Amino acid sequence: MLVNANVKVQKTFVLPIFVTFLGIFAIGVDNYRLLAILPQLAAHFERSPQVIGLLSSAYALPLALLAPLFGPLSDRLGRRLAMIIGMTIFALALAASGLAPTYEFLLVARFVNGLGAAIFVPAAFAYIADSSDPKTGSK
Repeated sequence: MLVNANVKVQKTFVLPIFVTFLGIFAIGVDNYRLLAILPQLAAHFERSPQVIGLLSSAYALPLALLAPLFGPLSDRLGRRLAMIIGMTIFALALAASGLAPTYEFLLVARFVNGLGAAIFVPAAFAYIADSSDPKTGSK
């Protein structure tokens, strides 16, 4: 009976952690997806490559600067709710950036994209830490 209980716990543990890792992967890859299309974006929006390069900073800055501030949000709201809010903002901003009619719109969408990532990332890492077994976590 004990073996069945352990198997059930492991099965319910795997899916949420897998989804969390997918979210972290998507957020990590998001900044690099622009690198491949910088010349096309520069041509489309009739901007220099240097100005288009600011799109990367517009995403990375809110992620780097606001993630420590949003960390306590998941303490108050709960890890899953903070992750859902962050990923929803991230996904909507990602869709908006794909449909951006102007460079300025794209710049704002990238900033909001980084904001969603800043909410999701600390909540996701805290969720993984909360889900691990403290006795076997470092082994």
